[in-house]
Amino acid sequence: MSFELLNPWMLAGLAGVALPLIAHLLSKKKYDIVSWGAMQFLKLGQETRRRVWLEDLWLLLLRMALVAWLAIALARPWISAKWLGDIGPQPNRDVVIILDGSYSTAWEATSVTPQELSVRWLDKFLSQLRPGDTVTLLEAREQVRTLIDPPTRDVNRVRDALKQLSPPTGTANFPEALAHAVKLLSRTNHLRREVILLTDGQAQGWFSEDSNLWLRLDDLKKQSSVTPHLWVVDVLAAGASDDQELPPSAERLNFHVERLQPSRELSVPGFPVRVQSRVRFSGGSTSVTRQVHFEVDGQRLAERTVSVTLAPGGEANVEFEHRFESTGSHLVRVALDADDLPTDNTSEAVIVVTEALPVLLVDGDPRPDPVQSETFFVRAALSASGNDTPWVKPTVVKWSEWTPQFQAKRAGEAPAEPAAGGAAGLGGSLAPPMIRHA
Repeated sequence: MSFELLNPWMLAGLAGVALPLIAHLLSKKKYDIVSWGAMQFLKLGQETRRRVWLEDLWLLLLRMALVAWLAIALARPWISAKWLGDIGPQPNRDVVIILDGSYSTAWEATSVTPQELSVRWLDKFLSQLRPGDTVTLLEAREQVRTLIDPPTRDVNRVRDALKQLSPPTGTANFPEALAHAVKLLSRTNHLRREVILLTDGQAQGWFSEDSNLWLRLDDLKKQSSVTPHLWVVDVLAAGASDDQELPPSAERLNFHVERLQPSRELSVPGFPVRVQSRVRFSGGSTSVTRQVHFEVDGQRLAERTVSVTLAPGGEANVEFEHRFESTGSHLVRVALDADDLPTDNTSEAVIVVTEALPVLLVDGDPRPDPVQSETFFVRAALSASGNDTPWVKPTVVKWSEWTPQFQAKRAGEAPAEPAAGGAAGLGGSLAPPMIRHA
């Protein structure tokens, strides 16, 4: 049982209870008593005086009670208790439902993934809502995704949104999602407000070590006129109670490929590009050997496959080198063989290959003899004579030609890497040219 006041500052009106009493005391003024002959017939008996005194007392108490009742009514008291629901209808409620959208909810150890269990649990919950209840649907990922807002009373709309859920990926930020839900409930009207978080019980995403996130959530709850109730549902445990087919309480092995780190994202044909990554292993008790594959544009290069041995909770660094022969955008991927959580078995990156890297050289002191020019040796170093397929394509521009019109003309061209000795990159936004005198 809980008791709350929506407007507690209105209790200050209870001070008005003293007003009827003050008015009663002020009205009892003393008058001079003048005895006259028929006075004896007007005197009340003892029983009659007692009855009049009681009537005055009850009238005074009634006036004081009316003032107290008005002050308490303006404070809007709210009582919730289970036994109250048995003797009368329960009020409507506003519910914000948060779905765990992290990649762990795609666990495929059985035919039912945690994400599917969340949808099943939510479908049963929607069938238990009463007319007038509202639902807001969020999805907890790295950034909170709003699926349904403003709140709706149409449960079929919620079911349609559940059918269009995206596959789980990435991580989740539960404190941020809960704080966002509390903010949404601060704009609703019902006196019962609840936040329900459906997850698979994984520790990742809770950020228990970051106390600032949880202090912010506590502050938002205290600022709410109606404190919402927060519920966390472990759909795996809930599914087990419903006799669903769930994975046994054995080791849940998982292999994970971290983000790729290419040595460069812009290259030229024939130039070596190295791709580094890290493979992690969790959930096991013995060492395991896994094969790591390297793919380019969807083609797996068998000669680049390597084997790594991972200790329980361990990791291993992997590195691949490749020379692209054709220009254009190329997709590189580091992949593992499939396990029960396939969403984190691959990591991708895009490498752009161009014929030559364009470099702009600004000559601040042009000379008639090209050998005496400041940019002569820089240009010779970047593109040797006789090389039909240079990796760098320098362009020399005189300082007098470096005008806003020239920059606007170059704005649509591909960006270039700045070179030493007064070189600036081609592109829409150029830094001031750096000129080095010989």
